[in-house]
Formats: sequence, C-alpha cells, structure tokens
Amino acid sequence: MFSPSAVQRFFQDVLYSDYHATDWDVVVEPARESTYIEVDTRLLSLPARPFSTEKIRQLLAEEIETHAFRSMAGRRSPLALLASGTANYSSTEEGLAKHYIQQVIMRMQGKQKNNSWPGTLAIGLMAGVISPPLTFRSLCAFLEKVFFIKNVLAGGYESLAAAGEAAKQEAWKRTSRTTRGVTDLTVPGLCSLKDRIYLQGALDVARYLAETGDAQQLYVGKIGIGQIEAMKELHIVGPSLPHLHLALDLDLHDRIAAFEQK
Repeated sequence: MFSPSAVQRFFQDVLYSDYHATDWDVVVEPARESTYIEVDTRLLSLPARPFSTEKIRQLLAEEIETHAFRSMAGRRSPLALLASGTANYSSTEEGLAKHYIQQVIMRMQGKQKNNSWPGTLAIGLMAGVISPPLTFRSLCAFLEKVFFIKNVLAGGYESLAAAGEAAKQEAWKRTSRTTRGVTDLTVPGLCSLKDRIYLQGALDVARYLAETGDAQQLYVGKIGIGQIEAMKELHIVGPSLPHLHLALDLDLHDRIAAFEQK
C-alpha cells in the first residue's frame, strides 16, 4: 500500500515527465471518497487514503491514460473541441477505459476480470424495464440484499453483521447515485440514466475493436465512435502525442516506491 502523497507525486510525475502535461495538477482532497478528474480545469483529485499497486495501475489506466490523455490529445489537435468532448463521447470513453483496465488485469494476473454492472441494474429496476418501477426506498432495500449476498460469497468480512453493514452503505450510495437530481424520492420510476453509459460504452468499444483491431483512432480526443468518420475527413487519424501504456509496465511498483521515500 502507498500513501496518497506518494501516489500524488507519482501521478504528477507521469503527467509532467512522461506526457509533458505541465498544465495539469494532482491534489489530495480529504473530503473526497473517490478519485475525480476535471479535464477543463486540468485537475486530478485523489481521496486521502492508501492505494494498492493494483489500484494505482487501474487509476493510471483510467484517469490519466484514458480520460486525461484523450483531453490532452484533443487539446493538441487541430480541433480544440476534442479537449472537452463531442456529442456522446462519454460512453465511448468509459468503454475504452474499461477495455484498457481489462488489458492491465490480464497482463498482471493472467485472467480477465468478471464485470458487474450495478449501475445498469439499478437504473433498469427503478425505471421499470422488466418489472414495475421502484421508489428510492424499495430499490435501496433490494440492492442491500443483493450486495449482502455478494459480500458473503466474496468473503473478507469478519462477521455477517459486518458484511450486512457494508451492503447497507453500498446500497445507499448506489441508490443515491441513481436518483441524482430527483426532487421527490417517493415517486416510482424517477431516476438519472447517466450510469447506463458504462455498459453501453463497453459493448460499443468491444464491437468496434473486434471489427478494426485498432484503438488509436479513439485516442485522438474526446470523441464518440460515431465521430470517427468525421475525424478522418478532417485528417485527424491518430493522437497528437504517443500513448505510452504506462499502466502495463511491469516495473511500475518500483517507480511508485521511489516517491514513497521522498
């Protein structure tokens, strides 16, 4: 496990030394529970907690070498819009990040990770896709049971009570995320559909890569798969800077450790 300050210095060095993005900053924010990136202000925020090497690899792949990289490439391209994002870019970006993380896991562990899509499940249940629509309270109660079973089967908890408490917290967070922007939580069926982009993007990117076998066109900026032909007409056919695939580096642990000692 590495301290948040070491991870901050490591990510800052990757941005500065490897990608020459000296206009980006990495900060530790104790109030945050998860990592957050803001490409328009060029800021990566980390929670104030330790990180494992595996987690750092995945954050490097997702936050820096996908989200930040596509923005940096877009900013250095002939079309500045590509730094912020075209229509429907987000699902492609999340799918590309998922694909890269799977590459990292395969490289390090020799096997694929089985994905689950709790956001898609929560939206489908609340919106009433295959069952009557749910309210905040009924969705939260259902997800608590789902997450409790998952926690028990996965192990790692000292007792059933601990697994149940973790499930309750996870269900509350997921249901709250699903109902962002909803002012009346007693009305069934009202929810935010944003989290559908993760599964949609993973499927779209998988199909695209199966057909072409080349992800380079997706790294030209924050574009969706639907804008690839338009990019070709503008002669934007590859990223404006090299993608280094640092998250796949087998010696990454030693590089991070050097920042822990500073």
